[in-house]
Amino acid sequence: MLNKNDYFGFIAARAGSKGIKNKNLRKINKISIFEWAASALIRSKYLDQSFCASDDDRVKKICNRINLNCEYHRKADLSGDKTTILSLLNDFIKEFNILNKYKYVVLVQATTPTVTSKLIDSCIEKFDKSNAESLITGYRFTSANPAILYKINSDDRVAFLDNKYDKQRQSFDNNFFLRVGMVYIFSISNIINDELYGSNVIHYEIPQELGINIDDIKDLYQARKLLSERKIFEK
Repeated sequence: MLNKNDYFGFIAARAGSKGIKNKNLRKINKISIFEWAASALIRSKYLDQSFCASDDDRVKKICNRINLNCEYHRKADLSGDKTTILSLLNDFIKEFNILNKYKYVVLVQATTPTVTSKLIDSCIEKFDKSNAESLITGYRFTSANPAILYKINSDDRVAFLDNKYDKQRQSFDNNFFLRVGMVYIFSISNIINDELYGSNVIHYEIPQELGINIDDIKDLYQARKLLSERKIFEK
């Protein structure tokens, strides 16, 4: 039986961004991108409690309004462009003494406004029935099969990603997915050993149209269109 005391929720949002200025605070239907994702997290029925890690007072103000714990202050050396989620989670777990309280962390990206509590709960349900160490979310990627992809080396030479590049189109393996950071589940014991995924990873498939992780203005427009058309029914 699923024990909600095994899981806690986590969302991270730093001040500043490169692609879109103040990305986390950009509005969709008068609600910030961050609040869309954070609200889904706190509505999950399987999370004992949820936390936010931020160095932005505006994000913390939103957290206080929606009753999301933001007592953990994201340190300056963990707020840069090159900061990994592994290093941030490691610091949080140690500072809040989470190790002996929970087994797993459910991470929602602050830049995924199309995530819902239903999706989060479905991921937890699938993970809890498995013996996996982690879970990722993604959608089936059929528009560019690895058999037709290549990269260019420094000398402008082609390097095929699939050395069987002469395969017939009908023989392409379409069982490939694009990872989208909507929901992750990680083992705390792995994190404190400086390992994120472990060796046993499962996935939860999401519809491609909902797999939006906002990196640029095109992503923002797409999310606005989806949410304004009420294709997603959660705030």
